[in-house]
Amino acid sequence: MLESFHIINMFIRMENKKKEVLLLSAKTGLFFANCDGEFDDTESKFISDYILEIIHAGIDIEDTMEDLIKLKGEITTIEELISYTKEFLYKLSDDEKPIIISELKTFIEGLISIDGVVHPKETEYFNKWKKELC
Repeated sequence: MLESFHIINMFIRMENKKKEVLLLSAKTGLFFANCDGEFDDTESKFISDYILEIIHAGIDIEDTMEDLIKLKGEITTIEELISYTKEFLYKLSDDEKPIIISELKTFIEGLISIDGVVHPKETEYFNKWKKELC
């Protein structure tokens, strides 16, 4: 199992919210993979491997696939991503919130560094995300 995919643990602990966690993760991944203007093969593979790890962990995402495909064409700003994340966090218990934030932070760190270069836009947006959510 890939070490950077700790987010899978959230699905196991939050079975009743798995679709929302998956969509938040995908939206976050797609934003950060695209924010430098270069959605390269390593970032695409990182996200694909992430989805495969979820499937291999036995988490059924079939009912979410259509929504995931739609996300790929969406353009999201950092403000929209932060707002979307805050809306989701509002639905969680106080115990669940830090788990989600920690796992998303680990996921973002892995994604922005996977191509071997952390671009200035990735750093700028990640710092803004952390300031608002951590």
